[in-house]
Amino acid sequence: MGNREIQDAVSSGEIRSLDAVLAEAGVDSSQSVLNVQVCDRGGRLVYVVGVLSPSGEARNLELGAR
Repeated sequence: MGNREIQDAVSSGEIRSLDAVLAEAGVDSSQSVLNVQVCDRGGRLVYVVGVLSPSGEARNLELGAR
């Protein structure tokens, strides 16, 4: 999904907002979001989010979008 498709899916209630998903996962403002994609994992929509910790550690998170 592209950015516009993600925004439309959030607006329509198909998926939760990225902010809500990140907060639930414990990702706070001390971590920088590097990139975001929404992917279909076998019929399950997930956010794939690249984050950078304050210590410089980069990691990818796969978080449920619904």
